[in-house]
Amino acid sequence: MRHLLRSTTHLIFLALAPALFADSVTTSVYCQGLNSNVTDPSACSLSGTFSDLGFPQHWDASASIASSYTFTPTTFSTTGAGIASALDTHGNIPYSQGNSSISVDIDTVGAVRSGFVLISWDAVATKGGGDGGADANYSFPASNFGAGNCPPPGPGSCNYSFLEPFTLGTAFDFTEMMSVGAETSSVGDTATISASLSLKFFEADGTTPVDIEEVATPTPEPQSLTLLTLSLSLLGLHLLTRKLKIWRDMHQLLRRLLLHNGRSQTPPLDLRQMILAG
Repeated sequence: MRHLLRSTTHLIFLALAPALFADSVTTSVYCQGLNSNVTDPSACSLSGTFSDLGFPQHWDASASIASSYTFTPTTFSTTGAGIASALDTHGNIPYSQGNSSISVDIDTVGAVRSGFVLISWDAVATKGGGDGGADANYSFPASNFGAGNCPPPGPGSCNYSFLEPFTLGTAFDFTEMMSVGAETSSVGDTATISASLSLKFFEADGTTPVDIEEVATPTPEPQSLTLLTLSLSLLGLHLLTRKLKIWRDMHQLLRRLLLHNGRSQTPPLDLRQMILAG
């Protein structure tokens, strides 16, 4: 029975161990055409024909988008790109769009202290002659360039690198979003977006790198929850079996005593119930 207890404890550990970081990257695309539409996490495409004034006309809509992030001991970086297009040889039927978001909790290792962050961002947004568009933005709690937009709301560039004061030794939230869409109001429309960003942290001297790490709430996988349920069931079975063994041992002990005294009888029912209830 001790082997069963060890195995049960091990199963509970395995059930709790495979806790993964919650998904921090989400992407989705949408394509719409004549009497049809489709959604997908990363890419979609629709096409068809219709008749106008007795002549066949062609239309198509497509979109794709992707985003990712990486950690090294001293650098956090993101990259992403998307494209959407809508083509109609006559009219304004198709529409397409793509969206992505990155949300990450980052911790700068060590005690709370003053330091710097080097923000490097490069983003390019283009659009065609239709009603679509593209944009990218990021934000985190830095003093001046803790937020960026492309295209910027006013005159400015989507390509820069700046060293900013930053409070080290604290965790913070970083978010980045991209969107791209195409909507034909004439012949066709195409929009593109691409963006890359890196954050590097330094001590107050401005040259000594600071280690960083991702902070996230662990979420158990569905199979882990199933394994945990099985483990707890086995543990309950073990405890019940152990309780029955205690009653059996007590029963045998009382029987020996009674036999020794020449009065062989079964222990009262209420005694068995008391043992089992204990």
